[in-house]
Amino acid sequence: MILILIVTVGYLYFERLYGKDGTAARQPGEQLLASHSIAVLPFANMSADQKNIYFSDGVSEELLDALANVPGLQVASRTSSFYFRDYNEGAVEIGRKLGVATLLEGSVRKDGNNVRITAQLIDTSSGYHLWSKTYDAELEDIFALQDDNARQVVRAITPMLLDESMVMAGPTTSNSRAYNEYLVGRALLREPLSDRVLDEARKRFELAIELDESYSEAYAGLCDALLASYQHRHRPQAFVEAQQVCNKALTRPGKDISGWDVQIALGVLHREAGEYDISIDWLLLAQDYQPELVRTYIELGRTYSAAGDIEQARSYLERALALDRSHWSSYLALANFYTQVEKYASAVGVYDQLLAILPDSVSALIGKGSALYMLGDNEGAETLWLQAKEKAKGRNSGSLGEIHTNLGLLYYYRGDYELAVVMHELAARTLGNDHRVWGRIAESYRAAGNPELE
Repeated sequence: MILILIVTVGYLYFERLYGKDGTAARQPGEQLLASHSIAVLPFANMSADQKNIYFSDGVSEELLDALANVPGLQVASRTSSFYFRDYNEGAVEIGRKLGVATLLEGSVRKDGNNVRITAQLIDTSSGYHLWSKTYDAELEDIFALQDDNARQVVRAITPMLLDESMVMAGPTTSNSRAYNEYLVGRALLREPLSDRVLDEARKRFELAIELDESYSEAYAGLCDALLASYQHRHRPQAFVEAQQVCNKALTRPGKDISGWDVQIALGVLHREAGEYDISIDWLLLAQDYQPELVRTYIELGRTYSAAGDIEQARSYLERALALDRSHWSSYLALANFYTQVEKYASAVGVYDQLLAILPDSVSALIGKGSALYMLGDNEGAETLWLQAKEKAKGRNSGSLGEIHTNLGLLYYYRGDYELAVVMHELAARTLGNDHRVWGRIAESYRAAGNPELE
């Protein structure tokens, strides 16, 4: 009986570890990271004039934007991959830190109107080159050259990065200018949000729609930009505008609704309106359309969290991070969730991982400060919030409102009522539509001994 038990347990362990066919079983997210992920490193400027680095960076960014719009492919964010510009680390180590299976690197040499671009695809598990190509061209239109180069490279390497069944149709517009504006808008929204980023992204999507009024992805991008502005700046009008744009996406001329980006935009819109069941329906539809898209998991996690389904929320957010360990939004969503469910130590750990790849993240500094505050580390929280305040000045009005509110509450409960008044009044400059701000100001005035101002 003991022998039978040992054999049975051994068989079950082998089956769980290797699968029924004897091949190694994959953990969630492992297959995607093993074959469907890439980072674009900043291309080296080999020109005699070092000022031409803007051109080599432009080539890298065009490639990143083009790859980021290949369905089924996970692409490390610009902020993460460009961090390694001045680091002499090998491909294997960079791949491990970014959590990607391949790297695209290269160089640009510009001599007058002659340009040579060399690109190389590297396997991060071995450090070996999978593909290499040199492109020679004459520089007449800088943007056209960068765009043409990106299209050629993406066309060449996509079959190496994705299974044949995953290679899907390209953009739903034939207008190259509209497509380019859309790519720029999406690239902006992948960066940490600021006032400039939101304004510029909105302009890009609006221009894409002007160029092609039936371009579904452009409507979805504009809806996303407006919703981000609503969340970031606490502007109710932005939500109204987002509703109007999403409705246009449903009724635009020429095409039926399709595409994961439209469905995600509608899912986020309904979540912000408190319509969680409708939101989940749209997001699950997007997931069916593109099963391994990280953003879908993030938004489903946020929606289930808002609806109070903590276990589902945790599952989706942890899955999102497993799928893409290089993008800041995966870390931020999970860390914010841990803070919400009062797992503050876990939240601090994830915020630290985010700050390791994005040291200037205002959102991570605010979030980690909040977690430390709830853990009783008032000094640590104040230090982080003051750091975030310095980094947010002049570029991040929505975050400044949150920072001033947090500092105001900290000073109030510490007994520094006059300082609390100052912070809450600063918060009112950007969060004036929030009734809670005025209540905090009144309470701080009362505690400071100015009841007539209360």
